[in-house]
Amino acid sequence: MENHDSTILEELSKLREEFEKFKKNFKEHADFEQRLAGKKNEERPFGMLNLPSKGLFYKDKNEFLLIGYLTYFEENILTNEMMHEANIAMPIVLEKIIINNDFNVKEILSCDVQAISMFLRAYSYGNNIEVDIDCPHCGKKDKHTIMISNFKSKDINLNPDENGEIEILIEKINKKIKIKPRSYFEEIDFQKTKRKQVETTGFYIAEFEGERDRDRIVKMLSILKITESREIRKTVFDNLPGIDTNIIYECSFCEKSSNINFGSNGADFLKLPASFMNNVLEEIFLLAHYSKGISEEGAKRMPVGERRWFINRLSEEITKKNEAEKSAVAKAKSKGKR
Repeated sequence: MENHDSTILEELSKLREEFEKFKKNFKEHADFEQRLAGKKNEERPFGMLNLPSKGLFYKDKNEFLLIGYLTYFEENILTNEMMHEANIAMPIVLEKIIINNDFNVKEILSCDVQAISMFLRAYSYGNNIEVDIDCPHCGKKDKHTIMISNFKSKDINLNPDENGEIEILIEKINKKIKIKPRSYFEEIDFQKTKRKQVETTGFYIAEFEGERDRDRIVKMLSILKITESREIRKTVFDNLPGIDTNIIYECSFCEKSSNINFGSNGADFLKLPASFMNNVLEEIFLLAHYSKGISEEGAKRMPVGERRWFINRLSEEITKKNEAEKSAVAKAKSKGKR
């Protein structure tokens, strides 16, 4: 019996030591994270972005966020196809570029991720994007240029309650619903499985005619008349906060117009092809080898927009230098002939 008690005491002592070690490691890690958070504002240049959600659905009512500009390190993530397929590229980037220390990234809404994506794309690579479109009328592939600045946030006509839910009475069908915008991370989890249209609608409905169980709500929606179901779906998506990314496209072949939605996912504007990394590395090489005072590490830490400005400026200087040298050679040859 004594041996048994002694063994138990020894095990308890070991567990206590391991727990104290765990607490020490945890505290060190927490202190490191806190110091890192305190330095966030010093790490890179940043801009201020007004949110489509207007902060109405966050506890701290963040109407805007401070967003650090993209650098080589984020580009390295955004050109990784495996990370995009696993839906981890944008979450990692969000953790890195949201400067606000008091903002919980896990709560961010999809519409605000969309706005961040568009903001960073425009600042880093310009306001215009050339996209390939398959014309729905003639079926031919066409190129179309869109301007990010043309996309506008939807108006929020109804304010949410303290739970972040918007209550709506749909008068046409006399149904009362409460809708709730979901976080970007909730949407990622939801979209892992292929969903029916009625499930997608139910995903954003927090309450339907007093019912709050999501499975029961979906069942209630599935037995409605088609006209009622369409009216509910339209009401839900008309009243969710977001950015209107619809564009009017006119085919250059058949000249017919179509309404096309561009960028329904928060990461769409920052999906960079793997081949894009070659351009990035080329720019870093040119800056590190041909500019004065910029190291390779310095070029990597530059905001993308700034790096590209330096590349264009360097190109202008090289062109001027080459033209001056050609002019000098031509003058020398001209003098030599006299």
